[in-house]
Amino acid sequence: MMTYDIINAGPKNRFMTAGRIVSNSGRLVQFQNLPQNHLKDLNLARDLIKEGRFEDVELLFGNTPNILSELIRTTFIPKPNHRFIVADFSAIEARVISWLAGEKWRLEVFASHGKIYEAAASLMFHVPIESVTKGSPLRQKGKISELACIAEGELVLTDKGLVPIENITTGHKLWDGEEWVSHEGVIYKGKRKVIEYEGLRATEDHLVWIEEKFVTLGEVVNRNYRLTKAHEYYSTNKETIVTKVYDILNAGRNNRFTVSGKLVHNCGYGGGVGALKAMGAIEMGVEEHELQGLIDNWRVANPHIVSLWWDVDKAAIDAVRERGRTSTHGIIFTCKSGMLFVTLPSGRNLVYVKPKLSANKFGREGLTYEGIGTTKKWERIETYGPKIVENIIQAIARDILAEAMLRLDNAGFNIVAHCHDEAICEVPIGQSSVEEICNIMSQPVSWAKGLPLKADGYECSFYQKD
Repeated sequence: MMTYDIINAGPKNRFMTAGRIVSNSGRLVQFQNLPQNHLKDLNLARDLIKEGRFEDVELLFGNTPNILSELIRTTFIPKPNHRFIVADFSAIEARVISWLAGEKWRLEVFASHGKIYEAAASLMFHVPIESVTKGSPLRQKGKISELACIAEGELVLTDKGLVPIENITTGHKLWDGEEWVSHEGVIYKGKRKVIEYEGLRATEDHLVWIEEKFVTLGEVVNRNYRLTKAHEYYSTNKETIVTKVYDILNAGRNNRFTVSGKLVHNCGYGGGVGALKAMGAIEMGVEEHELQGLIDNWRVANPHIVSLWWDVDKAAIDAVRERGRTSTHGIIFTCKSGMLFVTLPSGRNLVYVKPKLSANKFGREGLTYEGIGTTKKWERIETYGPKIVENIIQAIARDILAEAMLRLDNAGFNIVAHCHDEAICEVPIGQSSVEEICNIMSQPVSWAKGLPLKADGYECSFYQKD
């Protein structure tokens, strides 16, 4: 898929396209991958560094280079008599896919109490949501099913070498510790806080393999367990950050694959028997013969997101086969002039270059297009429903942020930067509030009726993560 942008367009870094103001790409500052900050007293650390008191920094905070890394984002400060108000969308990708798929129970959760982990556990294990309390093991099971995932950039061992998880396709076979296995593709799961342990970066809820069983990475860290190595892997120091995260669906009969040299569990989102076992269904008293019934019940309760994947897959294939136009879930697919145009609800297009149909690894008709692949060279890339949906969801989330930024701009706010799903405003001291900016961002979008939006924020005297 080819996309384009314009670099450094004027003092406000924006230009017009399709009648809308959009932000250009910057080349002076890259906000996307700034190291996360976790220091308890950022003000003290900044003051000591500014005064050149590096011995005191070492004494109070530890490794000075790491502290300097954490302070990078704090070098961005507002002009005098102003402060930053930073606001971002809450679970924007999860909300968008629920809305696009029409998964009503999830929309009701987001529109009301917002307890998605509790609601997921309630549906999966057939208990009242009131019984799934914060400390309940069931809530943890629901959280695992919703969140467990691997950080962007982590290297997966494939039959074609080490490949970043976000670039894995169904054309790659994965090493499960015993054999090369097929899988059902990568799922993008939004932005999450990840932790690093023995070179592996993942959410604390992700299941990892130790001593012939799966446990969460958080438990491994707390108990200082050793992760099971599947091959030699040499890691570099990485920050604990909030980053894009991914997982892989149904990797072989053992439901596992190798990432950063360690064996981890594949995504339980597809509802496989192995996933439920790993989540502790047997230990909870569920009989083995009941597992498939639980899976079926989950699919009955959550059919729309699964249907979205394959409806999109069919619509894209039909458009290319017929060299015409198809649609599903409000998304329009048009194949013309050697391109596949995917028209989003906002009216903006995603474009796949030179689409073709051919038999995929599963022996059925699949879609390929030309672009920059895992080799970092121009090549033919295989894609399918879930991957196209990932592109669509990310693009819609971006359009929603663009709409919110237009509203903020029209309200007189000075947006000095934006990153992923957050907007950073420079606001005079004594004027406006976090609540006002979050309320503006949470307003309904005209082309996304029924999508419940929520923004959270904070204010600061220098840029930081709350």
